[in-house]
Amino acid sequence: MKGVRHLLVRKSIPNGLVFVGELPYGSEGSFSPKMDHLVCFLPGTLALGATKGITKKKAMTDSVINFEDLKNLKLAEDLAKTCFEMYSVTSTGLAPEIAYFHTEEFSEGGLDGGNKSSEYVNDIIIKPADRHNLLRPETVESLFVLYRITRIQNIVNGVGRFLKHLRNIQELILVDTVLWMM
Repeated sequence: MKGVRHLLVRKSIPNGLVFVGELPYGSEGSFSPKMDHLVCFLPGTLALGATKGITKKKAMTDSVINFEDLKNLKLAEDLAKTCFEMYSVTSTGLAPEIAYFHTEEFSEGGLDGGNKSSEYVNDIIIKPADRHNLLRPETVESLFVLYRITRIQNIVNGVGRFLKHLRNIQELILVDTVLWMM
């Protein structure tokens, strides 16, 4: 993870969302502030690896967690926040499959998510071809794992809002389907 943190992890501007970008032409090439939704599996994986699958409290008590593990757990929490905010910046409440992030070095053309009430709407750029959502489980899985490991209450609140958005979308799809069948 040291290499990933050194080469791929950056913060957006203006609000500092942590994300994992890409080096499409290798480590000698230029950095791209593009993050696919699939990266949202990483927070859960990092949390499980950092704590060996037990709670953070127990890992600390049993001294099975070291400084590097704590850095990975912090990265997991930061990435999970970014993954959640990818949902909150959109007017539909569904994250794009691919997001770009404003950074000091990079300002990509595209749209914001449409939810002007989100404080992160200026950090995340969504290109028209990437705004679809395939209802992937990565974010909710990572939030579940992180809650089980850290017991951070904000995660539960975030999952509640996340599931409410999904329920609203499912209801819209169901209504459209029923109307189409009539």
